[in-house]
Amino acid sequence: MRLFAALDLSAEVADSLAERVAAARQTGLQLRWVPREEWHLTLAFFGTVPDERVEELATRLRRAAARCAALELELGAAELVGSARRTRVLWCAVAGDQRGLVRLAASSRAAGRRIGLDIPALAPDVRFRPHVTVARVPRAEDVRAAVEAMNGALAAPGSAELAAGSTAEAGARWTAADLALVRSDLGDGPGGRPVHRVLDLFPLGCRSDAAGAQPS
Repeated sequence: MRLFAALDLSAEVADSLAERVAAARQTGLQLRWVPREEWHLTLAFFGTVPDERVEELATRLRRAAARCAALELELGAAELVGSARRTRVLWCAVAGDQRGLVRLAASSRAAGRRIGLDIPALAPDVRFRPHVTVARVPRAEDVRAAVEAMNGALAAPGSAELAAGSTAEAGARWTAADLALVRSDLGDGPGGRPVHRVLDLFPLGCRSDAAGAQPS
């Protein structure tokens, strides 16, 4: 099965993001919008994991989560991946406890490698960029209007242009308290899109759960 590790958004943050996405959709751009129930912050993508290794992966992720405190996060500005005319993804950056996020993402990838999955470590010149993907661009198209609409909805009335990765909205802040192991089933959703199903949740910072466990 295809698996990945992720953090979910709070309901309040998802509500805030939904308002921003609604503003972007009014531009009429033909993007493949990610449904609200699929919004998440991916920490590690494991690819296809043999059924007999899933339990071991879950055990190692549980240990990784236990060593990481709950994360104070903040949904930031909308951004394009690539140039404005060649982008394929529209996402919202995630700010907040970057050090904790980077550490948890590295531990999650390491958990996959230690059960034999081919997950290379990030190259020294590659920076982990935490984000929530909200849309994909099916063809070459200038989608800057969608970005501007999303960031315009985020900015407070009368405020200056929003700086990337920052926000004045309290509704865009949340505490991530659980690491999720998620299954991705390709083609099960409407239009052939993937469907995500949470297999397990691992509380962050519950060191007692990992008492006596060997390091992963």
